[in-house]
Amino acid sequence: MPKILIARSTASLGDRYLYAYSDELVSEAKSRGWTVFLCEEKNCNRVELLSRLDKTSPELVIFNGHGDDDALYGYDGTKAIDTGSSGALRGKIIFARACGAVKGLGKAAVGNTAAKHSSATPTTS
Repeated sequence: MPKILIARSTASLGDRYLYAYSDELVSEAKSRGWTVFLCEEKNCNRVELLSRLDKTSPELVIFNGHGDDDALYGYDGTKAIDTGSSGALRGKIIFARACGAVKGLGKAAVGNTAAKHSSATPTTS
């Protein structure tokens, strides 16, 4: 069965909308027999996210939150995944609803053979 990891929080107004929207994804994935792992709220941080990526080996990772050119940010506003830890995304399909993360992090992840990376606001070099 395919595995999916969804990282999400309700730390900001925008995050709350994405959190609610991803409830549909959780329900749909479960109805199709996917194993769903959630990394939520205070657990949506660098240590937890990297650990869950390693231990669960999901095929698909969905990240709802904030980002910049080189990172995705967790619940506490610190970097959860950045270009230095992008190897944790190796071989996974990544969908990030996080502004700007495709520019540096996306390129680093693809360089680490991540299958695909998408961002809410793609930017170009």
